[in-house]
Amino acid sequence: MSSPRYHSLKLEIAKLEKKFLPTRLTGPITLRQHDFDRGFRLFAHAEIEAYLEDRSREVSLAATRKFGADRKPHIVVLSLLAFEKVQAELSDKFCKASGDSRKSLILKW
Repeated sequence: MSSPRYHSLKLEIAKLEKKFLPTRLTGPITLRQHDFDRGFRLFAHAEIEAYLEDRSREVSLAATRKFGADRKPHIVVLSLLAFEKVQAELSDKFCKASGDSRKSLILKW
């Protein structure tokens, strides 16, 4: 079953195709058309990335709410916790390897 957000993504991609890509190719691709092709890829990538971020947020919030209600471990919540642990460990290793503490590294950003 497709989500409303997926339908929105398909609509946006179709709009980008209409705006940037030719309906048919006649002859060799010009530099201008090549630029339009690259523009399409850039904007389509941004739309897909935004879609994945939105859906990830929706799924994780729904799983967190469900976990709060029934206190049963769900794969989404367990995956989020595992990712958080791995991310923290990698961040600690990076800070140690670079000779910075977490606090000073954050302040630099």
